This record gives sequence, C-alpha cells and structure tokens, in this order.
Amino acid sequence: MKRKLVITGIIIIILSLSIEIFIFNLNFFIRGNESERISEITSDNLMVLENGNYKILENGATIRLDGINHFINKLEFKTNSFNKNINIQIAYNGIIKADNINNIDKKSVCINDWVDSIQITFMDGKGQEICMDEFFGANYFQFNPFRFLMILLFFILSGVVGYTVFNRGNVKLEVVFLILILCFGLLNSIMTPTFYSWDEAEHFIRAYNLANNNLVMQDGDKIAYPSHLKEFFDKKLQIENPNYRTFEEYSVVTQKNLSVNYADTEMAYYPTTAISYTFIPYLFSSLGIVISKIMNFPFLISFYFGRMFNLLMYAALVYFAIKIIPCGKKLLFLCALLPTIVFQAASYSADVIINGLCFFIFALIIKLIVEKKMLGKIDFVMMCSCFVLITASKLAYVPIFLLVMILKQDNFTARKKEWIIKLSILLLGCLTFVGAFIYGQKFGLSQWNIPGVNAKEQIISIIYNPINYAAVILRTIMTQKEYLLGGASVSLAYIGYLGRDALLIVFFMLFLISGIDTDNSTSIIKIRDRGIIFMVCLLTVGLSMTALYITFTPVRNTTVLGFQGRYLIPLIFPFLFLFQRKKNSASIKSEIVNTIVILFSVCILFISIVYVFNLYYV
Repeated sequence: MKRKLVITGIIIIILSLSIEIFIFNLNFFIRGNESERISEITSDNLMVLENGNYKILENGATIRLDGINHFINKLEFKTNSFNKNINIQIAYNGIIKADNINNIDKKSVCINDWVDSIQITFMDGKGQEICMDEFFGANYFQFNPFRFLMILLFFILSGVVGYTVFNRGNVKLEVVFLILILCFGLLNSIMTPTFYSWDEAEHFIRAYNLANNNLVMQDGDKIAYPSHLKEFFDKKLQIENPNYRTFEEYSVVTQKNLSVNYADTEMAYYPTTAISYTFIPYLFSSLGIVISKIMNFPFLISFYFGRMFNLLMYAALVYFAIKIIPCGKKLLFLCALLPTIVFQAASYSADVIINGLCFFIFALIIKLIVEKKMLGKIDFVMMCSCFVLITASKLAYVPIFLLVMILKQDNFTARKKEWIIKLSILLLGCLTFVGAFIYGQKFGLSQWNIPGVNAKEQIISIIYNPINYAAVILRTIMTQKEYLLGGASVSLAYIGYLGRDALLIVFFMLFLISGIDTDNSTSIIKIRDRGIIFMVCLLTVGLSMTALYITFTPVRNTTVLGFQGRYLIPLIFPFLFLFQRKKNSASIKSEIVNTIVILFSVCILFISIVYVFNLYYV
C-alpha cells in the first residue's frame, strides 16, 4: 500500500511538472523567447519633465502604446511612483483591467493576447511625478511555483474525492479534514500577501515580541528587529493597493524582502493595537518565529513560519474535535472548513486559537454527555484549560464557561460533587474574566482614537436605555446581515469577498447538513441543553457588540461600529448543532452525507484558492 502511494505521488508530481512546463508555456514553445521594446508612445494630459519622468496634469491622463502587432504574454516596464500609489487601468482589445503602481521597480501586466495597441490610464495622481520607461511586450518561459502547486493540489483533491466516491463515503472525516486543512491552509499561508488578513500587522508585532521573550508588551518596549523594517511595516497601510498583481511582480518584491535577515539587527519599537491582548493567542505563531530564527532563515520566512504554526495548532485541535464528537461530525467538518475559517487559520489572527479551542471544547462536552462518561481528571483539566485560554484570549467569549451546565448527573459520582465542580468552573470563569479585563485595561482596552467615543457616557446610556440599546443591536444585525454572515464564511479579509452567490450556497449547505446529519445519540441533548447552548451564543454576541459599542462607537450611535462577521465563527457550529435531530425512516445514509460535505468543501475551498491565485500570481 505504501509503495503504491509513493509511486502514485511521484506520477502526480511528474504530471504536474509536465503541465506547468509544457501546457502553460505553450506560447513560448510555439513562438520562442520574445521581448520586443515598444517605441510608438503617445500621451495625453502628461507633461514630460527634463529628467524624462512624467507629471500627471489631470486624472484620466493616458499613455498609449501603438505599433505592437504581435502576441504579448506580459507587458513590462520600469516604474517609480516615488512612494505614492497611483491607480491605473490597462485597456486592450476591448478588455479593461484595474491595477496600481506603487513601490515596485518593474511592473508586469498579464496580457496573454495578440494586440495592436495598449492604453494605460491614470485614474488618480493629479500633480504627481511618475517614472515610466522601457516598455516591453514579452513572451518567455516561466516556471510559476504557485501554478505548479495549484495543479498539484488539483490532483490531490481529485484523489481525495475519487477515494471517497470509490468507498461510497465510508471514510474517516477527521483524516480527510487533516488532508484538506493542511493542503489549503499551507497554500494560504504562503499565497496570502503580508498583512492581508485582519489586522495581521498588529498581531504579528505582538507575536514577534513574544518570540523575543517580551511576554508583557508595553508602549515603547524596544526589541531586536532586523534593520530597515519600516518599509515592510508600512505595507500594512497598502492593503487596498497590493505591491504585486502578477508572479513577476511578486518575485521582485519577495527578493527584496528575502534580503532582510537577522545578521543586521537594531533595537526598535513598532506600535501595535494588540498590546492589550495577553500572550496566549500568540503562543504558536511565536513558536514558529523562534524556530525559524534558530534555523537562521530570512525574516520573511519567519513571517510565514508563524502563520504555519498557527495553522498546525488549529488543524490539530479540530482533528481531535471531529474524531471525538459522537454526533454532528459532518456539520463540524463543514463548519471548520469554511473558506474564511481556513484563510484565518493560516494567519496571525488572535481568533485562530479561539476558533480551534471552541470547536474542541464543544466536541468534548458533547462526547461526555452522549457517552455518559464520568468526568475524569484529564477531562476536567482539558475543559478548564480550554475555557481559560478562550476567555484570556478574548473577554467577549467568557459565556463559553456556561457550557459546563450542560453536563449531567451521569458525568459525576455524586450530586454534590456535580455542583461543586460546576460552580468551581463558573467561579474560575469569573476570575479569568476579571484578570484579563484588568490586564487589558492597564494597556488600554481600546487602542483606536475615535472621535465621539466616551466609554463612561456610553455605559450610562445603555443602563438607562436598555430597550433602546436592544434596538441598536437588532438594527446592527439586520442592516449588516450579509456583511456579518459573509465575514464568517466567504470573506478573505482584505483580499476580497467570494460574493453573494457563494454566501447563499454556503449557508444553504450549512442548514441542509445540520438537518440531514442525523444521529440517534442527539436524543440525549434535551431542550434544556439546547437552551443553554443558544444562551451561550446569544450572550457572546451581545457581549462582543457591547464591548465595541463602549470602546469603538460614538455615544448614542444608532448601530454598533466595528463588529465583524469573523467574531461569529466560534458560534456557527454550536448554533447549527441546535438543529440536529434523531434518525428516522427518511434519514439519508451517513456515508452519503460524508460524500456531500467532502465534495462541497473541496469545491468551495478550491474556488477560494483560485480566487487568490488569479489576483496575484498569474
């Protein structure tokens, strides 16, 4: 069996290489290596300066390249926007592409067509001086490692789907999950441009401080950074205008970043809005940074290592969650592999550890209830550890402690012991909340200076007008429902949004699976238990919104500002679990449901990774 897998793997790699080399470079083999300079250049609303640069006189100014009359794979030219971003449009053969020019020495635009002329329009930048020179229409051999990995991924996924169908869905979901999360997660970790996950620059700085033994980060703390990182961190402000949009541009930027290493360091302080977070959400990402530094990798590789170690932590937690949960496996599998969750898992987000721990602790509690297992010392320690780590990572998730109330008398040796343990865990929750709150308050729970925000006045307005505040929460949910649901399922942070159609399909599938993933053991989960689960979800949403209403929203604003769909991720599975039901004569076979969730997860995740690839690496 192992020999067959090795042989199959070698064949897949050879086939993937052949497709990348010969199919995607077909134009090179047909037409040969071409790089012809374009000399017929006219401009409108551009002033040619004495130094040869251009000055944009009006927005909408153009440069027209004529007399090309041949096939162009890539349009390339030297450029310099002098540290300012300029949005442009590239028009040819009736096609218009949006692009931008910023801190890059060589621009490369994918054309892949026979063209007579190309027009470059400057959408903004009036009065800006810009350097553009040496326009070339190029056609050359290119080995694109990302494209090769995409081809390889396609064959791996085909193998997973083929194996599932061949075995008629009789597969171990936790193993399939591990394969998919590692394949897609690792690709996301290297293909997502730096700082393109939510607030990633802020979380990276916090993780980097922890990797340098700065457990409790304070304003002004200087640690050893590689020299000349200011430009690297400045990119966090360019999330709407990426530094590269093609593989050639990525190569230029990456080569520059790879030159930054630990041989030349300086004591420096870089501020972060994550300073009020405890070190807990950064334990695994900082470990990745430490290991890469020990191995003397360049700084950029350290950045990727931190992402990967967060991913490995999430993969391990959810693997065991799917393995141990006695009912709702298919639903958990589907929820844990939503595009947003996989994308976030391969980042520095503080939410990664919360998501993984929430999935795991819920699975553990359901296992204890369904199997009527006595609460042992290991179970008790794991439960308390998960509760504490979740709350210490983000205060708003403290209602998670209430899940202990679902445990039944069967899980304890005596009624008295049951309540002693339950009350002890709830007390631990209160102490964790207070400790994390005091820590956060010491460094400033709100790190944003927003006009009109006054925490004291906002709290008073909530206390004296609770009905009005309830209306604020309801209005926020109703007016932002697509934004919130999309942010929890099909949003790829600053990269983009897979679209409303994808959102509708995803939630249709989630509710479908929650209804057809039947199991007789769900009868153990009584109405009281479902009420507690619902209460945990409701209180968590309310507490999250209240925290943002107090610290991030101007006084008496009609909606809560700053509440994002990703805060709902830990609640998706528990909420949908409420719709679980017993098997009946009309129930679909478990193996068929396995096949459905695997096929769906493979398709939606592949669409999301292709979306990223087409944006930046063609």
